[in-house]
Amino acid sequence: MRRVEELREQTVWKSDPHTQVKHLVYRHYLQCWMGKILQTFPEATIVDAFAGPGIYTDGPPGSPIVVARTFLEHTAHRRFNKLNLICLEERPDRVEEVKRQFAKLPPSPQLNISVQPPGTFAEQQTRLSALAHRGRADTPVLWLIDPFRLKSAPFALIRQCLAGPRDEVLFTLFTNELHRFCEREHFDKTMIPYFGGEHWQAATAERRGPGARKEAFAAAYQQGLKDQGLFTGSFGVKISNQSARYHLILATPQRSWPEVLGTRHLEAGQLQRPGCLCRHGRRPVAVR
Repeated sequence: MRRVEELREQTVWKSDPHTQVKHLVYRHYLQCWMGKILQTFPEATIVDAFAGPGIYTDGPPGSPIVVARTFLEHTAHRRFNKLNLICLEERPDRVEEVKRQFAKLPPSPQLNISVQPPGTFAEQQTRLSALAHRGRADTPVLWLIDPFRLKSAPFALIRQCLAGPRDEVLFTLFTNELHRFCEREHFDKTMIPYFGGEHWQAATAERRGPGARKEAFAAAYQQGLKDQGLFTGSFGVKISNQSARYHLILATPQRSWPEVLGTRHLEAGQLQRPGCLCRHGRRPVAVR
């Protein structure tokens, strides 16, 4: 069964090396974010907008379980204030599976897990934002946005997730697909809403190879965020000597956030030591 068919047809599927690297990134970023935010503010929220089933057939946990375990296993856990973890998944079978995975975790009075009824990010973003902020615009909210399809996360929705002064987004940008399909006829109908404009077109002229073009797409996406007055950084996720499979984009309205250390790409094996990914800094660093 091809990968795309596996993701479409099965409730739970096998992980791949890129996914495992991405979840290591999540874990290390969250260690920094939680250590700062949950000891500074009385309450904060993480929204996993494409939660999936919470487990892979070969054993690794999915992103919502990674978030919960990072909280429960954090060395400063006992000093943390309240964290609300909101999970959205489109498919009912995967909603039920992620609930089963959460039920295996030990309870914590500081961790409030809310698995939402099946729904799409496009339909539910406004409601999720209200739930996440809990009536206070300045509640810190971290959005994890890792869609299956480009059309599921248009730029306008990403921008809406950054409306609050302490909102942050960690977004998976599918630079491999952008590189492969950008010159396909009529694909601009997908690209324009995905980037929120036509500034992506300059990246299609990049001819120094796949890696350079993928970097150009990541830079173009970040430029769209910067044009909105946002602060942003990115890095590629790859395995072996391949070019990046996708880029993780960090964005926030605030200068003060955990700072991603200066590496252009992350590979399996680079994230084995806790705390090696980020440190608290005055501003985000554009990873170059």
